[in-house]
Amino acid sequence: MLERINAVEVTREELVHVAQAIDELPAGERSFFSLMARVAEECRDEVEHAASVFFRIQALGRLLKTESLPGWALPAEETGGIPVRGPLLMAATEVPILEDGRGRAAFDRDVLLQKALEFVPHEGEG
Repeated sequence: MLERINAVEVTREELVHVAQAIDELPAGERSFFSLMARVAEECRDEVEHAASVFFRIQALGRLLKTESLPGWALPAEETGGIPVRGPLLMAATEVPILEDGRGRAAFDRDVLLQKALEFVPHEGEG
């Protein structure tokens, strides 16, 4: 299943739209089901595409909550949202999703950060 999900192209805009939609919900209304509903709205019921967006948001959120990513993410806001830099979101669209020791979607932290560095504009680029 992960092979098919990782083969689906996901855009930064899709991740941003879903993350913003979740962030706009009151903290008490954020749940697995509200995330699924927002992903379904964004992906218009394309199952594998929705699964890829869903797992990427989950994996990134879990990483942001459990790891410190200085320079890539700010501390959680009062709403629970965690602001991240664009290159990290871009990396989350391309880095393969893995399964952690508990069977949950995850990213390899080092691979994600290495990919994010590829998206950082270099001096003179713009």
